[in-house]
Amino acid sequence: MGDVTISAFLTYGNAAPQTAAVDSAAGRLFVQLGDAQFHGVRVYDTRNLREVYSIAGTRTSGFGFWTATVDDTDHRAYFMASQSQVSTPGGTSRLVRGSLRVFDTLSGSGVSVLPIIGYDDKIAVDRRAGRVVLIDEGATTIRLLDERTASVRATAQVAPRPFDVAIDDRTDHAFVVSVKGIVTMVDTRTGRAHELTSTGGLFGNVVVDSVRGRAFVGTEDAATQAGGVAVFDTRTGSLLRTIPLDVTPQFMGIDERSGRVVVAGDLQTVSDSWGWAPQWVRQRVSWIPAAPTVPAHAGGIVVLDDTQL
Repeated sequence: MGDVTISAFLTYGNAAPQTAAVDSAAGRLFVQLGDAQFHGVRVYDTRNLREVYSIAGTRTSGFGFWTATVDDTDHRAYFMASQSQVSTPGGTSRLVRGSLRVFDTLSGSGVSVLPIIGYDDKIAVDRRAGRVVLIDEGATTIRLLDERTASVRATAQVAPRPFDVAIDDRTDHAFVVSVKGIVTMVDTRTGRAHELTSTGGLFGNVVVDSVRGRAFVGTEDAATQAGGVAVFDTRTGSLLRTIPLDVTPQFMGIDERSGRVVVAGDLQTVSDSWGWAPQWVRQRVSWIPAAPTVPAHAGGIVVLDDTQL
C-alpha cells in the first residue's frame, strides 16, 4: 500500500471538535465546536474543507449540540442538545432544557425545533417510510417525525428510559431498547408498538441487519454480569436465539453487506479470592488456585457471522 496524501487539515482554538457528520450527497461536513471563540456547528465543503456557513449554538458553558445525524436523501441535519446543568456568571447553576434542532444541509436554514428532556437521546432515520425516530431518555414515549418537515406525525409508548434505537427500513420496524431490559418494536409508519419477549437481562445497544432481517441487542445479566446478544426477527419481532459471549457488550456495529456483527466490551473476569496472597506463596502452596488469566478491566471484540445464524 502506498503513502496516503493528506489533502486538507483544520485546526481550532482551545477545544477539540465534539461531533462530526457528513452529507455525502451535498458534499457538506458538519463539525460541532465548543471553544471560546465559537459555540455551534461549522459547515465545510468536503472537497476542499472551505467553510460554507456556520450554525450558532447556545453560548453558555456546558451546553451545545451534543450529537449529530445527517440524512443525505432529504438533506436534513439533526442536532441534539441534551438537557444539562450550566454555570451562571453569579456562580450558581441552572437547568437548561434540551432540544432537537433540524436544519437544511444545503442552506443551513432551520426547519424545526423540538424539546427533549433526557440526558441520553438518539435518533434513527427510516428513509423508505420517510420517518425519523426520536427517543428521549427522560420519557416513556418516542416521537415519529416527518423526515422532510420534522413535524411530529405519531408517538409510541415504550418502556421507561429508552436507551438506543435501530431501524429495519425494509419492514419499517424500529427496535427501541430501554435500560430496564425491555425491547419494543415500533411500526415507523403508524406508531403501533409491540413489546417483545425479554430474556431477563439488562439490554444495551442494538444494531439491525435489514438484508437478513435480524436485530441484535447486547445483553448483560443483572446478577452475574454475563454478556450476550439477543437476536430478533425484524419482521415478526420473535426472539430467535440468545448467544452467550465472553464479553459484556458496550459497543456494537454491523456490516450488512458481509453480515458481520461486531461486539466490543469488557471481557468476563473471574474474581480472585486469593488475590491478597503474595505470588511466592501461590507458587509454593499447591492447593491455592492459580490467578485468573484475564486481568481486571480487560476488553475484547467478538465478530458474529449473521449469515450462519
